[in-house]
Amino acid sequence: MISSLIQKRAWFVLLAAAVIFLGWGPSRKLLETSYVVPQDISAYHNIRVQVGSTDKPFQVSSTGLFQVEGKDLGNLIQGANLPATTIRATASGIQFGTKTFNTSSIFVRSVNGPGIRFDKRVYKNGLEIKRKSGNQLLIINHIDLEHYLKGVVPFEANPKWTEATLEASAIVSRTFALFKMIEKRNQDFDVGSGVLSQVYAGENVRHDRTDQIIDRTKGVVLLYRGEIFPAYFHSASGGLTTGASDVWPVKYHPALQGVKCEFCQSSKHGNWSVFIKYADIEKVVREQGGLGVRAISEVKLKNYDRSGRPKEMEVIGRNGKFRPNFNEFRVWIGAEKLKSTMITRYLNQPEKQGVTFWGRGWGHGVGLDQYGAKYMGELGYTAQQILEYFYPGSAIKKIYE
Repeated sequence: MISSLIQKRAWFVLLAAAVIFLGWGPSRKLLETSYVVPQDISAYHNIRVQVGSTDKPFQVSSTGLFQVEGKDLGNLIQGANLPATTIRATASGIQFGTKTFNTSSIFVRSVNGPGIRFDKRVYKNGLEIKRKSGNQLLIINHIDLEHYLKGVVPFEANPKWTEATLEASAIVSRTFALFKMIEKRNQDFDVGSGVLSQVYAGENVRHDRTDQIIDRTKGVVLLYRGEIFPAYFHSASGGLTTGASDVWPVKYHPALQGVKCEFCQSSKHGNWSVFIKYADIEKVVREQGGLGVRAISEVKLKNYDRSGRPKEMEVIGRNGKFRPNFNEFRVWIGAEKLKSTMITRYLNQPEKQGVTFWGRGWGHGVGLDQYGAKYMGELGYTAQQILEYFYPGSAIKKIYE
């Protein structure tokens, strides 16, 4: 059954494969979309998740035994219980409660409790507090990759969905995370905890059903010709997914090109509209470098990709024009407001000092369509069939036990 569906949208995949994307301009280096799976894969069992970044004081707490360790300083504090304790950057290092340590990094570790509480969420194992320039502090959860997924999958997918859909979601999230661990291995952290990576909510959202599915698929990832790639996913495509290289400055990848989704019509995000004020557009555009744009009179969508999504937006003001990438603009203005770049119609309304967009779907439109995967699972497709459909030419493989 899956083969007939692949044939139906073969024209779309072949067209995608035939197009050579020329990039986002000579000044922007394209990011890799493929890595050889490391031989020492066991070295990648812990992922570093940035769960916060602030220059303001914040609090952490925990029940059960805890330890505070300092970089190059060893064990600094330990106790049977950690009440709400304030952490801040100081001129000489990091202050934890009433004590200041001359170090660039401390680790607040939960020894036998449920985890460390920060910003209304609980994080297993513990949190690294890393000082950057000025008073900026990064808050990073170091966590086993498989355990991390238990705080991702039940948030990104619905635990009530079919096992096939949830298995596909677990494999996709694991693949994306492992790719980022390889890509970011020399940076401060591997992934964020919000929508720009994949949403991670720590211990707060764990669900028995998704826990079991993650355990059952342990070590299983998606590969393309034996190499790992960033298995992007989104909520709803609106009927056509798009190519990663059409959305971000990344290298062309055959498994990350658009497909015609015949299962994506049941999404609650099928059709939507939003009115955005010119003043709001001017504010975000000026913050992002369009300093010459004032008194906006019109916006235009430009340079459509093969799925029908505009790649660029032209903002026309009294003193000039600015042409941002349209997906980047969507993030600037708010992805909850401008749900996707699959715009079916737009109308400038100068009398209202704004523009109305009509569109379909929710998200960037690359990779797995979650509502499409949901419907495929309900129709009886397996996780493997779902993944082969959205990532043409890919294969699943267990790469660690």
